[in-house]
Amino acid sequence: MDIHINNSFSIIEDKKSKAVVEEVMKIIFLVCAFFAVLAVFSITIYMILNGTPAIFKIGLKEILFDTQWAPTAAEPRYGILYVILTSIIGTAFAVCCLIRWQMFLTIWKVVVGGERCSFCSWYLQPCLLYWESARIFWLWSGK
Repeated sequence: MDIHINNSFSIIEDKKSKAVVEEVMKIIFLVCAFFAVLAVFSITIYMILNGTPAIFKIGLKEILFDTQWAPTAAEPRYGILYVILTSIIGTAFAVCCLIRWQMFLTIWKVVVGGERCSFCSWYLQPCLLYWESARIFWLWSGK
């Protein structure tokens, strides 16, 4: 009994049509990346233009180092120190938790090796990283 194992997996077997599909996907991803960068740039400009007057009115020290957030109080307070610290701690915690996944996937790639790692490299690894970071943010949100 002769068993043939195909090491390369593709939905499209024809190399020419596969190249066309890859070029189309490159264009789609390039357009998506362009709009993502444009959105981030637009949000940044909006925040700078609308946030600068508030920073001058309230004061940078009061915003960054005050711990109370009460914008609707009789005497409004806009302290975001806890938000900044929680973001730093949450990011550090997420990074520490993600290290175990990275170590697992790296060892798995070395042990398995070859073409069989393409699934892990391109699909499994980003999914696990997204799942882990989403889980960390869910835990920190308290919901």
